[in-house]
Amino acid sequence: MVSPSNLPRQLLAGLPGIGQAAVEQFEQDLRRKRSAKDQKDFLRDLLRIAAENSQYLDKARGDDNGVFGRADLKESLLKQKVSAGVAVFDLPEKLVTHSMMQKKEQKAKHGKDTPQGLSAFAL
Repeated sequence: MVSPSNLPRQLLAGLPGIGQAAVEQFEQDLRRKRSAKDQKDFLRDLLRIAAENSQYLDKARGDDNGVFGRADLKESLLKQKVSAGVAVFDLPEKLVTHSMMQKKEQKAKHGKDTPQGLSAFAL
């Protein structure tokens, strides 16, 4: 954002089960650990708490006629990831493009002795 705003804090604090204290702790954790992986894990944990509390609120209302009324807790992707460990895969830290994969395949096929400029020509 160009100008600082309190809106993201208010939005996060308004999520079910997340209060102002949790948002402040989240900000402290983000300042303490600067790596993208750690910050992604902090955000995932915060949103997981909100998702679990949201499920409990829906069950407390007794709304079984909603869009997700028939979905059971064990069918949830959130629970599958926690219990099975592989329902939703994490994004890789390093971006791999199609052209990078093609270059790797060409190196494997032609060997490392061929100069890069001539690797496009088959002799």
